[in-house]
Amino acid sequence: MTLDILPDILAPLNAKRIPTFSQQGSEEVRYGVLMSLAQSNFKFIARFHAETIAKIFNGAKPLDLPQIFEYPSRIAINLKTAAIIGYDPLIDILGVADEIFKEILTATASTE
Repeated sequence: MTLDILPDILAPLNAKRIPTFSQQGSEEVRYGVLMSLAQSNFKFIARFHAETIAKIFNGAKPLDLPQIFEYPSRIAINLKTAAIIGYDPLIDILGVADEIFKEILTATASTE
């Protein structure tokens, strides 16, 4: 799927007031999907690696350290889409959202 066909996919869903969720991330929310998980930046993974290296420098054995990193949950929401489908997000959702889009962008061949 490409961003230029996203409006054609979303139009019938929005007309029926069906909430949408993107598995691809917040870029599709920018272009009209209601919600997704957002990847705000790499600071969390950088901290994980820095702390792991610091533990090794301080005597920990690498095999004894956990090597699984899980991103904290992040939310992206498009308020224009929310208005179109009649969804009024709770203040709690807006409070934890990392990315809030107030308009729906339209893709062109040059933006893909």
